[in-house]
Amino acid sequence: MLDEVRHQRTYRLAASVLSIGHAMRTGSPVLNAIGPMMRAESAKRRLNVGLATADRTMMVYLESIRYSPRAALRNVVAGQQVPMELTSLGRAYLAGIAETERERLLKLFKRRNSAATKALLAEVRRSISAVERDGYCAVSWQPAVLAVATPIVLPGLPVYALNMSLQNVDRSAALANEMGAYLNAFAAKCKEVLAGG
Repeated sequence: MLDEVRHQRTYRLAASVLSIGHAMRTGSPVLNAIGPMMRAESAKRRLNVGLATADRTMMVYLESIRYSPRAALRNVVAGQQVPMELTSLGRAYLAGIAETERERLLKLFKRRNSAATKALLAEVRRSISAVERDGYCAVSWQPAVLAVATPIVLPGLPVYALNMSLQNVDRSAALANEMGAYLNAFAAKCKEVLAGG
């Protein structure tokens, strides 16, 4: 898994690590089932669609469909991690897990990051309440980016978070509501396919 870099007296990740990631993605029944649906939805709605799950206190993208890569403020790819407490994906995930695990993670956010202030944790709790009330939460943790996310919770599977996002937009409640309606309808289709498979 490591290549030695002798002149620097260190190691770097070897190509075999990439093979493991590729094997995970191509062998995933979840990605095989809803990956094509995500691509179609991205093209239909002209927005970005992502699927992620947790790795400790971070969210890891399993798939990231960018509608218009040239216009992207950032390049998001499978395998990329984003902070759980700052993102729509992370907050949707928190809404989908058991309360005891959620509270454990909220304590970890406080410990690992001095920026995890009371105000931030209150925002996280508001997002969780939004998921419980509306089925999704809307978060803008990057400038000019609006993202909505919802948890995918099905028996026998890890908890996933599905999101849709737009870049270079004026964020508004009306736009968040419109995207949230698209997301809820799409998530219901994904859950139906995954439950049947």
